[in-house]
Amino acid sequence: MENGYFLIAGKAEGFNYNDAKVLRCGDEFDVEALINSLRGEGYTIFYVTKIAERIDDNLTK
Repeated sequence: MENGYFLIAGKAEGFNYNDAKVLRCGDEFDVEALINSLRGEGYTIFYVTKIAERIDDNLTK
């Protein structure tokens, strides 16, 4: 898997850690499918970010 994407979603207005989901997916198609699935479950998408470089990749340099 390449670096991929992180997605943060929650159900409460604002952000409630009890209802939060922090997920990682592999590519743009997975992100779209995940967003649609979470919205169908009543989640609000707060943040989607592309992973530029993994931490363990930095450690070996």
